[in-house]
Amino acid sequence: MSDKDAKWSDGSKVTAQDFVTSWRRSASPSAKSGYNYIFTGIKNATKVSSGELPASDLGVKALNDTTLQVQLEYPMPYFSQMMVMPAFFPQSTKYVNKEGKRYGTSSTRLVYNGPFKVTDWTGTNESWDLTRKISTTMIRKMFI
Repeated sequence: MSDKDAKWSDGSKVTAQDFVTSWRRSASPSAKSGYNYIFTGIKNATKVSSGELPASDLGVKALNDTTLQVQLEYPMPYFSQMMVMPAFFPQSTKYVNKEGKRYGTSSTRLVYNGPFKVTDWTGTNESWDLTRKISTTMIRKMFI
């Protein structure tokens, strides 16, 4: 991970396991985003997306809190460029487990790890607000 000090809006650390959780959820056939195909090329992603294999067989593993191991089925020279796509962003394992099926259904059922958090989103409305969420750690990093 590029920022070992990254934290979720609830104060917990962002870990490599948060990426594993996110990728497994997003690659699964029950993912509602429609982007599970984008994981093609990662070991077993096609079979996970089709339901032939469980999400736990996706070729992604947290080696420790800050190291993510990804196994590819073939060379993907564009892999690093794909990492900027929201489908590859982390999801807090702790919070996903706590909220269960309610996770992500409204702005109050999410935690955030960037400079903004979403507010006033009910899960069905087509508008919301972005509230600046800058910690002292983020401010220090911006000026270093």
